[in-house]
Amino acid sequence: MAMAMAMARYASLYRAIQIVGGLYLIWLGVGASRAKPRSAETGAVSARPAGLTRGILTGAVLNLGNLKIVIFFTSIFVALLPASAPLWVRLAATAIVGAQEAAWYILVAMLFSRPRAQVAYRRAGVWIERVVGTVLFGIRADIVVASVKSGV
Repeated sequence: MAMAMAMARYASLYRAIQIVGGLYLIWLGVGASRAKPRSAETGAVSARPAGLTRGILTGAVLNLGNLKIVIFFTSIFVALLPASAPLWVRLAATAIVGAQEAAWYILVAMLFSRPRAQVAYRRAGVWIERVVGTVLFGIRADIVVASVKSGV
């Protein structure tokens, strides 16, 4: 909330964070687009399932504790929501993104718990990362250029 108030009050700070966030996402995109193939080994897998509640809590803690994810979503919100957006719009956007992320991770967990999906991803994963990285780079580069042109 404090960040949102600062963004509304200081437009130049808002624009600077847009640019820095965009550059960070470009850096992530470049890193992903340069992904190298991984070994076929997947590491140790737990022999017993953790349970739905424990799995959800573990996933939530891991995501909220991952600075990359926090910075990624903060930069997306800063880039796409105007500094003058009302509180209800910011809360609604946060709730929508939270529900969408939960649904996505549940879907991914269900899909990748299947052996065929694991094998397919091991084969195609590096190319998926490269394509996503290139797309992310392109989108963010465009937003950074627009932010710089509008002035800091």
